[in-house]
Amino acid sequence: MRTLVITEHPEFGKVRTVEAGGRVWFCARDVASALGYANPKDAVNRHCRPKGVCVHDLLTAGGRQKVKFIDEGNLYRLMACSRLPSAERFESWIFDELVPRTLKEGGYLLEKEGETDAELLSRTLQLAEAKLRERDRYISGLEKENALNALKLSLQAPKVRYFDEVLHSPSTYTVTQIAKELGMSGRELNRRLKALGIQFRLGGTWLLTARYQKEGYTRTHTHSWQSRCGETGTAMHTVWTEKGRLFIHCLFSGLSLF
Repeated sequence: MRTLVITEHPEFGKVRTVEAGGRVWFCARDVASALGYANPKDAVNRHCRPKGVCVHDLLTAGGRQKVKFIDEGNLYRLMACSRLPSAERFESWIFDELVPRTLKEGGYLLEKEGETDAELLSRTLQLAEAKLRERDRYISGLEKENALNALKLSLQAPKVRYFDEVLHSPSTYTVTQIAKELGMSGRELNRRLKALGIQFRLGGTWLLTARYQKEGYTRTHTHSWQSRCGETGTAMHTVWTEKGRLFIHCLFSGLSLF
């Protein structure tokens, strides 16, 4: 690892950077904090790709610790997901001041023998321009990715609305009704559901096993009855909700419910 460079900004605070292999790496926690994330560690874990994360041993106030650094790609991801109004100013500070300083003080932009200040400045500007072109290419790719995600969401919207309606539908179905939709008898469907460990029979009533009891697939109704001899009593029977009906259809078609 090259020299650690600490750059401070009155608005964004301190950001530690290092140069390694000709690339600038940014302290993940510093960047996330500067961008206003309430939980910097969580933000890095959720938004940064592991391929662009490395760990360096640094001597801190708490002793020597392993500190995560991120590459430019992950820096852009944190900036893109930040809700900080001044994220654009943060980006300008990063690439106009912090990166050139890191590359120079970190040992990458070393003065060549006999090189004038003007020549060194020219090389610095050329490198900065290359970084800006790389940033523009990344942003263009990010815009395409966002457009694709928006398209996926629009395609999924009807499906999401349908599932929401299913979850709140008051409709119920007997096992015979669902079985007919599947081309089998109610007895056959009950037998298959039992064989799959989905339900069991207790006192003449089919009940869901513990694994499925809280999924909202069925409801149990109680009804009164009277025999020919005048005897009366009550009995329970199970009906399937709209969600349960969908579950059974997905089960026998090999599809996933959600």
